[in-house]
Amino acid sequence: ETIHHLLFECRKWRHQRNKLYKDLELDGVMRPTAAEEHPRGRLLGEPRATKALLQFLASTSVALPRAHLQRTAERVQKDDEWGLESLEEAIQTGEG
Repeated sequence: ETIHHLLFECRKWRHQRNKLYKDLELDGVMRPTAAEEHPRGRLLGEPRATKALLQFLASTSVALPRAHLQRTAERVQKDDEWGLESLEEAIQTGEG
């Protein structure tokens, strides 16, 4: 994925992108428009956009290394196979 695709086009992250645009407006940064020639450069060069951009990246997980994502997926699968979540719930409710 290119930065342009991620910030302006990718359908997979449209809900996160809409939140990004709302957060940008709350921080006083103009929402990107289709008529704008270089919206990526403007956003990445705007210090007030930093927090919203970082929150957007965190919400999409695209900035995480693949190894981290793989380990997380494996851990979730193992926890599910072993029923660890159910065990933890039973312990908390006094049933375990």
